[in-house]
Amino acid sequence: MPPPRRSSMHSMSISRRGSSIKGHQTEFDEDSGVAPSVPPLEIMEKIPGYENITYEAETVQPPPKRIQNEVKIEPRKDLGRISIPDAQITEEEIRDALNYYVSKHCCYGTSPAKTIDFTLIQPTYTFQYKLETFTERRESSWVCVPYNGSSEVDGPENGDPPLAWDIEVIPKGRFETEVKSIQVPHTSSVKQCLRCAGSGSILCSECRGKGWVRCITCNGEGYSGEGPDQEVCIHCRVSKHGYGRQDCYPCKASGKLLCPPCESTGLLLCYIQLTVTWKTNTSEKIVKKTCLPEKLFNMVTGKEIFSEEGQRVAPLRGFPDESINDVSAELIESHSTRFSDHNIISQRHSITAVPTASVTYLWKGEERHFYLYGLENKIHAPNYPQTCCWGCNVL
Repeated sequence: MPPPRRSSMHSMSISRRGSSIKGHQTEFDEDSGVAPSVPPLEIMEKIPGYENITYEAETVQPPPKRIQNEVKIEPRKDLGRISIPDAQITEEEIRDALNYYVSKHCCYGTSPAKTIDFTLIQPTYTFQYKLETFTERRESSWVCVPYNGSSEVDGPENGDPPLAWDIEVIPKGRFETEVKSIQVPHTSSVKQCLRCAGSGSILCSECRGKGWVRCITCNGEGYSGEGPDQEVCIHCRVSKHGYGRQDCYPCKASGKLLCPPCESTGLLLCYIQLTVTWKTNTSEKIVKKTCLPEKLFNMVTGKEIFSEEGQRVAPLRGFPDESINDVSAELIESHSTRFSDHNIISQRHSITAVPTASVTYLWKGEERHFYLYGLENKIHAPNYPQTCCWGCNVL
């Protein structure tokens, strides 16, 4: 039967601070916010060796004995007799590289590349030192996941939980980035879900547990129009909660939603999770004797003239360019400090010689320069004489 016709909106009592729905123990309270999705730390078990962990992953410092007793440092290398390849380059090779460079720039004039005379060629090397440190970091934290009762609970009653660095976890390979998360044995327990108080469902925040919301078309009246033209509102007339009310869509008019933290089971399995991260940390420095921007060396290759790998590498000494010895000592010390809370599994370092050449030439009585770099003979010529052809229009 349709509701009685009314010309003004009828009064409806809507509780905004709480609802009492059968089967629920948790109320929606917009002032106090949503109930926590994990148990408070105060009720979590105190596991020896993990007393201060939280739900945020925190790094576990490797024990000193692991650092002191297991580290083998490679002997310091004397590179006084290292073989450095010849850096010579011919005028023909320079001319070919310059012509190729100009051909890749549609507006560059080809005449200078073909006719200029090279007055001075200064071949040399730019050295790239690279240090790679393969580290292992271990982090621990509490984790709670839905529990449906189908698996056994491995709690402290089954034995003493092993410490974070006593658990054997092996990477798939050296110098490969990898992350593994494992459950620390004997740290599990089952807790009631606080969000739903163990019921498996929570009140719908859209309708606050009522299963309906006020019809926005008729403003809760049940009718649209006025006077003799009034008709039963077509938007809420089929509602199971009566005229003037629309069934709540998110909860399908039930007033209940499945509890997300426990996935409607009402229970959480809580345990300590160990997260192990293996990572290759790389530092590089370039020692150059030209005005070439460093970023250019990332685009070319050179010849590797030295490489070494070990559990720990020692700073280099005796390299003909003393700057490389200094850079090696600086970066190795930097990695030792930066990764003091990591387990350094392995290190390797290398020196790459990148051929470079400074070329001086005269153009209309003016002395100019350009540079070659890399085994690819790339050209860097920021002041090439003819960089705009007659067909270009500058707007």
